[in-house]
Amino acid sequence: MQAPCQARVKLHVIQREILVEIMCRLCALSVITERPQVVICLSSGMKLSLRFRLAVMTLTIVMLAAIIVGAATVTWRQVSALRQHFSSVRIESFHIAEHLQAAVLTLNATLLRSEIYLYFSAT
Repeated sequence: MQAPCQARVKLHVIQREILVEIMCRLCALSVITERPQVVICLSSGMKLSLRFRLAVMTLTIVMLAAIIVGAATVTWRQVSALRQHFSSVRIESFHIAEHLQAAVLTLNATLLRSEIYLYFSAT
């Protein structure tokens, strides 16, 4: 007869093997028998001190804040550049419309002169 502790360890190993097999069949992946070193390091009973974990969390928050500020700055610059571009396009469009209007008015005046000439020459 096995001791209770050994029985629990054996049951735990069997349960783990069954779970790994089920996950591998579901995902159609090959069986991985070793855990990566990063996972082993991070799951080693949280031997890291509280100060170290707080420092890492603070550093992570500061880095994320810096990334957000950088993204906001870049976005703001791009919006400003687009506004300048659109205002210059509006000005250019206005000049084109003004030129077209002048050309149409000149053509209209020429047409009126020719109609007046034809009217008076026919009489």
